Amino acid sequence: MLSSPDADLVRRDPALPGLGTVLDPARFVAALRAARPELGIEAVQVGYVHYKPGRECIVGYRLPRSERAPEPSDPRALRGTLDLYAVAQRRERWERKHPAAGHAPGDGHRRVSLADEAVTVALFPDDLTLGTLGHLFEADARTRLLRDLLPGRPDLRAGPVGTLAYKPQRRYVGRLLGPDGPLVLKVCAAKDYAATVATAGALGSRGPLRIPRVLGCSDQHRVLGFEWLAGDHLSDLVVQRGPTGGEPPRDAAALVGTALAALHAQPADGLPRLTRAEEVRQVCTRAEELAHTYPPLAERAALLAHRLATRLRDAPTAEHAIHGDFYAKQVLLDGGRVGIIDLDQAARGDPAFDLGRFVAHVERAALRDGLPARHVVDLTRAFLEGYQAATGRPVPERVGLYVAIGLFLMLRDPFRYHAPGWPEQTAAILARAEAVPFGAPARPIG
Repeated sequence: MLSSPDADLVRRDPALPGLGTVLDPARFVAALRAARPELGIEAVQVGYVHYKPGRECIVGYRLPRSERAPEPSDPRALRGTLDLYAVAQRRERWERKHPAAGHAPGDGHRRVSLADEAVTVALFPDDLTLGTLGHLFEADARTRLLRDLLPGRPDLRAGPVGTLAYKPQRRYVGRLLGPDGPLVLKVCAAKDYAATVATAGALGSRGPLRIPRVLGCSDQHRVLGFEWLAGDHLSDLVVQRGPTGGEPPRDAAALVGTALAALHAQPADGLPRLTRAEEVRQVCTRAEELAHTYPPLAERAALLAHRLATRLRDAPTAEHAIHGDFYAKQVLLDGGRVGIIDLDQAARGDPAFDLGRFVAHVERAALRDGLPARHVVDLTRAFLEGYQAATGRPVPERVGLYVAIGLFLMLRDPFRYHAPGWPEQTAAILARAEAVPFGAPARPIG
């Protein structure tokens, strides 16, 4: 049964006849069982939602653990697992893609059409946009793909693939096991492939900083292969020590600040420019999304968006190499080395963007994971002190602004990952963002 906020959302978007079906696991399973009872799917959990009001809604699902295939032993290969997804569209658009009502294009076993709801379902690894994804899980197709991607590594072609991250119709990241250890495979949507290739090799390892090397790319399949970086996710270390009362990993945070400084110091040639206009657009777009998803917060979000946009428009231009989506899950710690991964959004921009985004995610961990306030203060201070010591300069004054922006851009996350009580979680993030002092370099809240 839909929650009250989800039901309100469905009522506000009659253009998507299947929206109520894809957001309600019980209703979705009932429709799926009626269409394809032989699949034997009895329950699902919503794991991911990508919603474009009035246009489409993509929902990724996980099967209960008892119904899933055996899982890889490496816990890093479980983070992005989704077992199937559904796309709810406007009826006229759905019918253009399904001229024979009730039939989906492609493999009839792994795709299901729910004609009454204008919904298409794809069972992993089938993907309506990432056509190559299925090749990774079929022996002969994988051999051909890897021959093109890594022609000098025939030893890798029989290795199993485990999922690291998956966003349906956008991107898949997997771990391929080989005789000498794993490597990372990234499958991109057509619209993102060229940009991903351009940013993949633009930055390199320096001092304690490790950036995964590009081992190969296949334009035909839109797949890239990357070096595997060993290490533990900083996010796991932060969360594990927080609620248990352990000391926060201050030394690790300081080392991460040092490594980020090494990234920012590199030439930004070849990276796209992140303009102030684009930053303003991102903030305003998030406010518009929230106004539709959860109207009770619309007025407050619009007011804060205006304040943030005004500050961004007045800020001087900055064009340094930046990560573009920097936070603890993008950091791997291996002794005294710091691996920084997932540079798809690397750009020429303001270094304060990365610093503020990292701190914003620490603040988010306090709200979501119960990270104590003193840990937020200690980790923020250690991270910024490590960065300042490496650069020999004061921390940029716009860090506070970017902490608020980072929190503001996370306003969609509770709904996107369909967290229980997502409206309350969204309101808590907004309140946190409203409390950030824009004028201070990084005065953590707590």
